[in-house]
Amino acid sequence: MASPTNLEIEPLTVLPTKRRKTETNCSLCMFCQFPESLSDGSSQGITEVLSAFNERLSFENNDTLTRLLPYMTADCSSKQPKWHKSCYASFTSSNNIRVAQKRHQQTNPSALDKNSPGACTSSRSLTRVAVPKVDWNKCIYCQCRKREKIHQVQSDEVEMAIYTHAKYDASLKCKIGENDLKAYEAHYHSSCKYQAERYGQHVQDDETTAIADRDIPLEKLVDILDDGFQSGHIYSMDLVTEKRDELLSKA
Repeated sequence: MASPTNLEIEPLTVLPTKRRKTETNCSLCMFCQFPESLSDGSSQGITEVLSAFNERLSFENNDTLTRLLPYMTADCSSKQPKWHKSCYASFTSSNNIRVAQKRHQQTNPSALDKNSPGACTSSRSLTRVAVPKVDWNKCIYCQCRKREKIHQVQSDEVEMAIYTHAKYDASLKCKIGENDLKAYEAHYHSSCKYQAERYGQHVQDDETTAIADRDIPLEKLVDILDDGFQSGHIYSMDLVTEKRDELLSKA
């Protein structure tokens, strides 16, 4: 039996709690309400946003949706909305919407079906997936530039493979969260992907003898990191990797 490991990780810093915004500033990104590198909303984009908003509103009830409600019920196009491409991709991603709905159902087992009357009155506020800063133009695994050719995630098969790899790699899971990798135009090296596949297979082969001692602490580590991100904690990826290796060595 492996010896117990201290799973606490000291954050580098803690971001201050943001003041809740009750009105949408049309000159800022309509989603995050921050400036810089904004894109003007096209008519098709606005249609996609309205569709995603209505779908999310059927099961979510968070601060962002509450703030956007008056903005969306009015003539949205007349307000000339602006957004960051990443914020737009995250908000309208069908995969992100499915994940949010699944989480809502898991944490609210008594919630009504989303198509039934009153389903949008849930009082639980869901937070956005908090992910450390990632350069999506670099390899999602190593975040480095190599001479090796880099590929863009364009198929569901590759996207699901990376999600599978993240189950066994806490640092990778922290990077990608549960975001739509195709929408973010994530990239990868074939060699890094292959190494992740081999590592994942190795972990699966060992599960019959070490699953209790290895996977449970790793899942707790990821949960601790996720809770920390939602509280504004910023962690050193070196420290996270060190803690992960420590857990694996004691499995």
